[in-house]
Amino acid sequence: MIANCEHKFVKDLNLDYVKWEVQTLFIGTFNPSCSISNSAEWFYGRTEKNMFWNTLGYIYENNPHLGESKKPTLWVQFCERNNLAVSDIISEIIHVNLDNGDDYNNLCKGFSDKKLELYINNKQHISSNLESFIAENPHLKKIKNVYFTRRGINHPWNILFNPIINICKQKDIFYSRLITPGGYNRFQFNADFPRTPENLAKLWINNNGFRK
Repeated sequence: MIANCEHKFVKDLNLDYVKWEVQTLFIGTFNPSCSISNSAEWFYGRTEKNMFWNTLGYIYENNPHLGESKKPTLWVQFCERNNLAVSDIISEIIHVNLDNGDDYNNLCKGFSDKKLELYINNKQHISSNLESFIAENPHLKKIKNVYFTRRGINHPWNILFNPIINICKQKDIFYSRLITPGGYNRFQFNADFPRTPENLAKLWINNNGFRK
């Protein structure tokens, strides 16, 4: 079956859930609705190894267990209390065979950011156009920081990230590429520096210039 694979939380990509003044925006990549193993409740919940919510909980409220709640309502309330917002950069992958073959393996079975590069190169992606929201959304008038939760934004990712970087430069918004909070960040840790939200926060602050 040839079809499109939407972002699992496509209705939230345009920040309609935001009713407060955002000061900091976190931008991820894609969360496929067609993945058979995707049990995410909301952004950054696709795998058990993702440290995003625990790390933010530690930084903003000294709560390194925020992600363990598995309750998006609590995460949205946390964002409101701290003037944060989250979104992803791709809203849909188009014209894919979801029955079998490479598309099935890439999007439905063994999803990863690396596998998305094929669809970006082939122009089979639809951007969420976050640059327009940064420029025009009334809740983002006072935005100060934009963080990409993907460290590498070389080709083809720069196709999607550069428009956002450009609008940040135009509006004098601080931006930085953070060490991923996902499982691939395990290489950043060792026995003397274990993989914890506290230590990932240190890496973000010391290596990536993270600031509230």
